[in-house]
Amino acid sequence: MRFVVVTLMLTACTPLAAPLAPRAPPIPLAPLAACAPQSSGALTIEGPESALGYDDELAALDLFSLPPSISLAALADSDRELVRYMLEEAALDNVDRDRALQTSLGRAVLAAFAGGANGALDVDLLRRGLHRFYACQRGFPLTLASFNETIADIGAMVVGETVDSRVKGLPRRMRRSVVDGMFVAETLVTTGGIQTVRETEILLTDRRTDGAIEFIEYDAAGALRGASSFAFEAGAQSVGAVPFACIGCHGTRDVTPLVP
Repeated sequence: MRFVVVTLMLTACTPLAAPLAPRAPPIPLAPLAACAPQSSGALTIEGPESALGYDDELAALDLFSLPPSISLAALADSDRELVRYMLEEAALDNVDRDRALQTSLGRAVLAAFAGGANGALDVDLLRRGLHRFYACQRGFPLTLASFNETIADIGAMVVGETVDSRVKGLPRRMRRSVVDGMFVAETLVTTGGIQTVRETEILLTDRRTDGAIEFIEYDAAGALRGASSFAFEAGAQSVGAVPFACIGCHGTRDVTPLVP
């Protein structure tokens, strides 16, 4: 709660000023998701998500200075879709500030508006907020072993085709479970004649109230990871943030990527 303290220097001929109207107290806030920033493992993200200090920047912004309702009409389609994804509202046209304040991803959306110039959305800050809070707020298991135990056992799923993936530059083994609403892609590497999984990428289609897809990635050791590596020109690799890079290929609703 903020208090405004006014000190008046009074003389015999100085009339008392009318009392200032107190600022309405902030609404109660749920605590931010209690987790450390999402790990990128051994990868270095090429994008705004790699910037440090997000928590301090978020804390420095006055989210209550924003209007109670924020229109999304002026946003680019892709930015509007990202805001809707973070708020888990598929047809949202206006952000309810006080409602958004109740979740970590909601506060990240508000921070992107508060941190933008002249009320514009700071897309880089939005992406950083998504990366900071996505896995934690969605409650993904921290290890693939835990995922297999608590959500669905990938090893028990029927193996589909293995494709020569252009986006990975390596073979990709596909699995699918209609019952679990889950699609899995395992990137395969062969060293010394032994084939191993470099990363496991999972799409969940029935876990959200807005009907969108959840994107999860585990590295070779089975640790949850907020980054993914993609094939680039001349055999080089490009590293994107999860889920932003995933959304760039799938959108928020298409389980079939633009490029396999």
